[in-house]
Amino acid sequence: MLPFSNLIQIDRESSEVVYRQIYRQFIQLIKDGVLQAGTKLPSTRELAKSLKVNRMTLMLALDELESQDWVESKARKGIFISSSLPMNRAVALGESEREKSKTTGFQIPEQIYFRQHQPQPYLRKLDEGLPDVRLAPLKELGQNYKQILGSASHQKLLSYGSALGDDLLREELVKFLNDSRGLHTSYEQLAIVRGSQMALRMLSEMLIRTGDKIAVGESNYIGADATFLRAGADLVRIPVDQDGVVVEKLADICQKEKIRGIYLTPHHHHPTTVTLSAERRIQLLSIAEQYGLFILEDDYDYDFHYSRSPYLPLASIDQQGHVIYIGSFTKMLAPNFRVGFISAPSDLVKLIEQERILSDRQGDFVLERSIAHLLRDGVIHQHLRKVLKVYQNRRDTMSELLNDKLSSVVEFEIPKGGMAIWGEFDQEIDLAKVSDILLKKHALLIPDFKQYNTFNLLNSQGIRFGFASQKEEEMNEIIGIMSNHFEV
Repeated sequence: MLPFSNLIQIDRESSEVVYRQIYRQFIQLIKDGVLQAGTKLPSTRELAKSLKVNRMTLMLALDELESQDWVESKARKGIFISSSLPMNRAVALGESEREKSKTTGFQIPEQIYFRQHQPQPYLRKLDEGLPDVRLAPLKELGQNYKQILGSASHQKLLSYGSALGDDLLREELVKFLNDSRGLHTSYEQLAIVRGSQMALRMLSEMLIRTGDKIAVGESNYIGADATFLRAGADLVRIPVDQDGVVVEKLADICQKEKIRGIYLTPHHHHPTTVTLSAERRIQLLSIAEQYGLFILEDDYDYDFHYSRSPYLPLASIDQQGHVIYIGSFTKMLAPNFRVGFISAPSDLVKLIEQERILSDRQGDFVLERSIAHLLRDGVIHQHLRKVLKVYQNRRDTMSELLNDKLSSVVEFEIPKGGMAIWGEFDQEIDLAKVSDILLKKHALLIPDFKQYNTFNLLNSQGIRFGFASQKEEEMNEIIGIMSNHFEV
């Protein structure tokens, strides 16, 4: 007889009645294959004795199992596991009843994986250019959230609504984008999404078919590369220099190949932070018009420029409907607030609405309304003015530290904006080895430099030195740790 006293554990302190515990665990034993179809159970007297329960309790469990066709009674023969159940693979008796298979029983198509390290509180991290969440207007945002949940309108916001996002946020965002970035967008041309990465994924699903050629920089944001490849695109690499993507090269390629679209970050190219020149912007729009390309303009950090007024987005001078403009509140507020936006021709926005319904239906309307209030009340404008000064000082501090402590191994230029400095290491430095040593010592986690050169097109090794999220003493510690592990 199977050791039912070990297989079925009765918790006398549980709020769940005993017969339901027996019933539930019997089902699990059947599912796990411990009890096979057709197996005869011990007599109710023996089984009750083994489980140390009275027969009435056991009979309640067995009756429930029989009513659900897990077991069957046969006159003068006893109780059996139902013969109509599919045969399950038997498992070792020592395994936990809740042990799950760690590998799939089916084939998974090849995927593109990101190298990610789990956050560790004791590990100092050099990020790629994130905002300082300690400076975010969390108090005002929290007050808005609480006020909205306490208002009469909260029932509407907690129900199903437009897949294009909260009405008020769309209205306020139209004003913000038109006033601050020179866009000529409208309510009908704006969709709210859960961050720029979601925007890229949705647009890729909509616009790209297997074999379509998408132009991207030789160095590029790996999240975009992976998204386009996942959609079946073939990536066509365009060189990047001090003036951004070399648009002349794109023109040459378009004469020979059918290019579907181009993705770029013209304000601050990711990862090198260079800005696309005015001349190339005009050329790019001309090429898009000539060859019918779409342009995905990912403007991830427009609001942070330190030396002069920045170039307005490509979308602000697009008159033929080629530019799809993507942005988010990640850099303005914090990465955790997954609220982004797409500005595009209204016919495309209608299709985006349908795509959104199929993905996650809608966003967090309460959060979106809370951010709308931050825009309406001028809180975001005040916040941006405040952090712009802070981040500029931190950029200067990081530049000084790199000059003082790493100048013999890192070359860089002080960026005119953004949240990170692009630094290229001497080729004689084994950056991968140093990175692994720092990680094993639990000293410092630095960005994975290989992600910027996924296809080995670049004869360089560089990383982004994020400065916006770090105070001066924190930057001192990070660069100090790095300098101690390089021959400087």
